[in-house]
Amino acid sequence: ARVTIEKCRFGNIRGKAIVAYDCRECRIATCDVHDTGTGGIVLGGGDRETLTPGKNLVDDCLIRDFSVHCLTYASAIALQGCGNVARHNELSGAPHMAVGVSGNDHVFEYNVVSNVCMSSDDASAFYKGRNPSCRGNVLRYNFWGEIGSPRGHGNAAVYFDDGDGGGFVIGNVFYRCGEPGFGNFGTVFCHGGYSNVVENCIFVECKRPLGSSPWPQKRWGDFLQSPLEQGRLTKEVDIRQPPYTTRYPELLGYFDPQPDEIRWNAAFNNAFVNCPAQLPGRKPGETRPGIISGRWYTNATDVVFDHDPGFRDLRGKDFRLVPDAELYRKIPGFKPIPFEKIGLLTPRR
Repeated sequence: ARVTIEKCRFGNIRGKAIVAYDCRECRIATCDVHDTGTGGIVLGGGDRETLTPGKNLVDDCLIRDFSVHCLTYASAIALQGCGNVARHNELSGAPHMAVGVSGNDHVFEYNVVSNVCMSSDDASAFYKGRNPSCRGNVLRYNFWGEIGSPRGHGNAAVYFDDGDGGGFVIGNVFYRCGEPGFGNFGTVFCHGGYSNVVENCIFVECKRPLGSSPWPQKRWGDFLQSPLEQGRLTKEVDIRQPPYTTRYPELLGYFDPQPDEIRWNAAFNNAFVNCPAQLPGRKPGETRPGIISGRWYTNATDVVFDHDPGFRDLRGKDFRLVPDAELYRKIPGFKPIPFEKIGLLTPRR
């Protein structure tokens, strides 16, 4: 507990730079990680059964070229357990994913993620999935740039996979992220899951900002009754009991879906700027409720722009909004994204 690793450099390592399990209030700060074979930093701690946070932190770290030998599933940062934080990091340079998350109530904020998923398919920069008990994770105030490449099936910046739910994507800026491929992939993509929220985000030149591949009732029923998910949802933790039903009230009745139940994901107060597959049937500047690619529900505050809505310097990739930006008029509830605070705290040479 309370171990600090600070101002260290890890490079040219065959495996990972740092692996820390079952930690409490540990801090990895202002470290540089480069040219590692199988990933960057793995940080786990906290108690998922009681939802007690580990309060571990990865802060102000520069991590690049972190999957030299293992080309897939070798994350720059992996958060596990409950209640851990990664903030003000810069992650770049990988053929596959940059961030892998499992567990509950983690926060990923003020990070820059770029040039990952450059030669992989059915993949994303941020990946989480296959265990609906892992909820309450927040991605806020991050910049995602130049993610994904045309491979066929599709890829994303943020991927909630195989029934994953209860995630929050708030105040992020996405620039040229995601490839729709042959399916329903989007910059933020949900496969089967629901109760995910995308709010107050800006998507710039993304081919399909929001994607969804909803599951039919039978697949949901088979999924929930499978031995694997029964173990995850009732034995590893029990989502039928507190603290899960109190922390995540949407889990009440989770094992008793109604025959006509529609499982929604929600998108509110988002701006889609020069995105060719933005909101089907909606004209630039038009505000009305709608459904995007399957089960994304929007209200009248998701707005399409076919021009600069008021960035300080669009060509220079400065996505701060000027005080009188048109975006604020079109989306009255939009809150300024602290773009100037995103990224490393300590400049690197």
